[in-house]
Amino acid sequence: MYIPELGANVPRSGGKGKRFVGRLLLVLFRWRLEGQIPDTPKLIMVIAPHTSAGDFLVSIATMLATGFRCNFLMAAGYFWWPLGSLLRWLGGTPVNQFVGGNLVSQVTTTIRESDKYILGVFPEGKRIKVMDWKTGFLRIAENTGVPFQLLTLNYEKRVTDFGQVMESTGNLHSDMERVQRYYQTA
Repeated sequence: MYIPELGANVPRSGGKGKRFVGRLLLVLFRWRLEGQIPDTPKLIMVIAPHTSAGDFLVSIATMLATGFRCNFLMAAGYFWWPLGSLLRWLGGTPVNQFVGGNLVSQVTTTIRESDKYILGVFPEGKRIKVMDWKTGFLRIAENTGVPFQLLTLNYEKRVTDFGQVMESTGNLHSDMERVQRYYQTA
């Protein structure tokens, strides 16, 4: 089974036990990994498509199997006991989408103050096919100067592809067009 090697700058999580569990899950899911993870201490991983809870499970198995530490935002409603403890341990942060506040600003501050930080996002924002993706990851990338990598979940081939790495151009509309064009051809 191919597992991308992590460079010295990539944030890590867990040891052999976590990696074993992640690799076992990938085998059970009959799932493979392709591509590379850039050797950078800060990164936004953009994961698409997101049409089922299975996307989250494959993403968690991928994170565990490779051994990198990835933080993610999730609706606060999922953080009930004991699931909430597991989600936090995996890197989850509860978000109440019904309460006002500037989440982009909060995440930007967290990334700036961290030495190493990977943020995993599903730009669709929901587990259904949507045409208008959330732009928060692009605003965070612009505000922090952190690159973003496009990960594709291909259910037909059962592959997570660590794809192209991009930088923000400062033009939200143009950047989103580049991202969506990539996923249309992936």
